[in-house]
Amino acid sequence: MKYFTIILLLAGLICLTGPVLGSDEIIIGAVIDMSGESATYAQGIEAAIDLAAQDLNDSYHQAGMNTTVTVKKAYSEGTGESAVSAVSDLIADGVQIIVGPESSEEVAAVLPLLEENRILSVNPSSSELLSVAGDPVIRLAPGDSRLSRALLAYHEQMENPPGHVVILARDDVYGRTLAGMVQNDTLLLSSGQGNQEETLQEEAGAEILLYPSGTSDFTPTLEELNRRVSTAVAEHEAGNVVIFTVSFDEIADILAQASRYPKLGQVRWEGADSVALSSSILENGTASRFAQETALTALSFQIAQPSESDYW
Repeated sequence: MKYFTIILLLAGLICLTGPVLGSDEIIIGAVIDMSGESATYAQGIEAAIDLAAQDLNDSYHQAGMNTTVTVKKAYSEGTGESAVSAVSDLIADGVQIIVGPESSEEVAAVLPLLEENRILSVNPSSSELLSVAGDPVIRLAPGDSRLSRALLAYHEQMENPPGHVVILARDDVYGRTLAGMVQNDTLLLSSGQGNQEETLQEEAGAEILLYPSGTSDFTPTLEELNRRVSTAVAEHEAGNVVIFTVSFDEIADILAQASRYPKLGQVRWEGADSVALSSSILENGTASRFAQETALTALSFQIAQPSESDYW
């Protein structure tokens, strides 16, 4: 579980930083997205950091050590600009380690600050383009390529794999990177052995449709999506056309607004792990009904399953 991973990481990092700094107080910062498209996930980070700090302080007390862990929190709006402001405030407060920020856009924005001030960040950012060796970030999530391959394996085990996939993704580093990988992997038909040669599935197709982050009215995007899906359905059966979404909490608005288009309700919908971990769909009645009608399936890495399992 990510909570236990945070505790273990913080414990290990504190063992390294505490004696070096010679302080009885270890200050940990946390960037919490109180609003914006990744607010759902930041709530888990806040709960985890609070529990981790409590457990560490309890362990120090039981060991008779005069050491305390203090958590300083700064709040952002899920944007790069607000994350820079939050991290700047935490650095001014003397933090030694920062948990967060959440999204790839935020991580990209704060990297120069982290490097300049030699501050280590622990966060769930997994974009391949940001996973640079030697940067001051420890990532608690599988990379984009692993998710893309998991989606490929999921499609392979279907009796009728998708004939066409439209990838609806955020126009940011996370969305563009994962969308490109999913597009490439959709065109590959695995031989069934992970390391064996793969061959092109000629009848399969995949295309990408991007939308700007921060969008609330998806009408122009959905009009284009409806046009592309209508074309694909004319060439394939509706059941063989899939819309794969790479979204954060805005997935609820996308689904709710997509329910106005009958053609979009005839095809299958799928999502990345960011969709699986978002509670926004459950809080929107229209979105949740549309998700059920279209059998929305989203892959998540939260539960490990044996390779022969059909659990996704």
